[in-house]
Amino acid sequence: MSMRFVMKEKWTIFMFIILVYISFWTYQVNIFLSKPMKNSFEENMALVHDTNEKKEQKYGNMAHVTGDKYVQLEHETHHTNVTLVLNQNVKLENEETISASIENNNYIDEPTDNEENGDNLLMGSDQQSICEPEIIQHGSNYKMAKQTWKYKIVQWMPYQRKVVGRELKNTSMGEFWQVDNCLVIDHFDVENADAVVVPIMSLNPYEEYAPPRQFPPSETRKASQIWILLHNDHPYFLSSRQWGTECLDNYFNWTMTYRSTSDIHIPYGNSFPKDSPTDNGIDYTIGKTKMVSAMVSGYQSQNFRMEYIKELENYIQVDMFGRYGIPCYGHYFQTCPLLKLYKFYLAFENSNCEEYVTEKLWLNGYHNNVLPVVMGATKEFYTSIAPPYSYIHIEDFKTPQHLAHYLRYLNSNDTAYNEYFKWRDTHDYCYSLLHLGMQPWKVICEKLNSFNGEHKVYKNMSTYLDPESQCRPAHWEPKEEISKQSIDFIK
Repeated sequence: MSMRFVMKEKWTIFMFIILVYISFWTYQVNIFLSKPMKNSFEENMALVHDTNEKKEQKYGNMAHVTGDKYVQLEHETHHTNVTLVLNQNVKLENEETISASIENNNYIDEPTDNEENGDNLLMGSDQQSICEPEIIQHGSNYKMAKQTWKYKIVQWMPYQRKVVGRELKNTSMGEFWQVDNCLVIDHFDVENADAVVVPIMSLNPYEEYAPPRQFPPSETRKASQIWILLHNDHPYFLSSRQWGTECLDNYFNWTMTYRSTSDIHIPYGNSFPKDSPTDNGIDYTIGKTKMVSAMVSGYQSQNFRMEYIKELENYIQVDMFGRYGIPCYGHYFQTCPLLKLYKFYLAFENSNCEEYVTEKLWLNGYHNNVLPVVMGATKEFYTSIAPPYSYIHIEDFKTPQHLAHYLRYLNSNDTAYNEYFKWRDTHDYCYSLLHLGMQPWKVICEKLNSFNGEHKVYKNMSTYLDPESQCRPAHWEPKEEISKQSIDFIK
C-alpha cells in the first residue's frame, strides 16, 4: 500500500514539472511573437530624434550653425588647392517648410515590412538605375531550354540570387535560368559544365573543410572545363579563414572580382558622361534636416574606421545606423531611407585595399543624393571611377578635426555644398547588384562565346589575393595604443 502511494506521489510530481515546463515555454513564445521583427519608420525616426537630443547637449544643434567663421580653411580638392572663406549666416527654413519639401520631393521612401517589396522599391526608383540589362529568361522546362543554350555555367555553391521581373528571387538547388545562349544552374550536372563558378566567400572557413575538399570532384572535371574564382570582398576577408589562401593555388583559370585586372571585371558601380548635359538647378540642401550619418555592419577594421568616427564625434554630430547604431534596414541591395535626411554620409570601407569601392559610395551615397565622405581606396582611384567633384576624401585632411571643420563649413554654405552636385548635369552613374543581378553571368557567357580554347591556370592565387600587396596602411591612427584584438580584422 505504501509503495503505491510513493509511486503515485512521484508520478504527480513528475506531471507537475512537465506542466510548469510547458507553461514557461508557452509564455516565452508568446512574448517573442508579440515583439515586432522590425522597427517601423516612425519608431526609427523617434530613435534618431532621441539620439540627436542627447548629442546636442554635447555638440549644440548642428542644423542651426550661425556665424561660424573659418577663415582661410585649406582644402585640397581633386583639381587644385583652394582657400575657402566663410563669413555668413545660415538661412534656415522652418519645420513646416522642410516637411513639405521632403514630401513634395519624395526624399523619404517608406520602408516596407517585406524584403522583396523593399527591393522592388529600390529597383523601381526614378533615380539612376541599376547597371542591369534586360537579359533574363526563366522557366521550368529544362528540355526546352536545352534546345536554345550552347554553354552551361554551374554555380558550385549557393550564393547567387537573381532578379526576375524586378523582384528578388532566391535560387534553389536544381533551378536554372538562361542568359543569352548560356544556361546558369546551381550545383547540378557539374561534370558536363563548360564553366564552374566557385564563390570563395561561401567556402567553409574551418580547417577540416580546407580546399580542395569543398571543390567539385577533380576526377569529374573535363580538360576543357573552366573554373572561375568569384570574390567580391577585400583580401582581408580571407584572412579570417583557418586555411590559407595557398589552398586556392593551381585550380582556377579565370578570376571574377571587382579589380580591373580580373578576367571578368565586376565592379560595384561606375560613372559615365551624359550624352547631353543638363542644367537641373536643384538645391540639394532642401529636405536635409540633419548633418552626418554613417552605416557600419562590422565594427573592427584594418583602417580604424570606427576609431576615426569616434574621434570625429568629438567635433561634430554623427548619427550611426546599422548593426551598431539606429536600426534601419539597408545593405548591399537596399538603402536605408533615413540617409536621405542627411547632407553627408560617411562611406567608409573596412579596409584601404586597391580598387575596393562598394555600395557605400554608389548606393548609400549617390542614390540617396547625399554627399559621400569616403575612406578606403586611394584618392586617385576614386577620381578614375567617380563623377568629378562628387565626394570628399578623408585623405585631404590631416585629422578628423580638420574634416569636421570643413563639413561644418559646407553645412552653413548652401552654394559651396551644391557645388558637389554639379556633376549630375554632366554625368550619370549606375550601381551593380553583384550578388543579385545577371550582369556577371552575362559577362561569363560572352567570354565563353569568344574563348579560343587556350587555358591558363593561376598557380599563385594566394599572391593575387594577398592583402599585404593589395592594401595600404590606415591614413590616420588613433592616439591611444590599440590592442591586438581591436586591430585583428573581423568582417
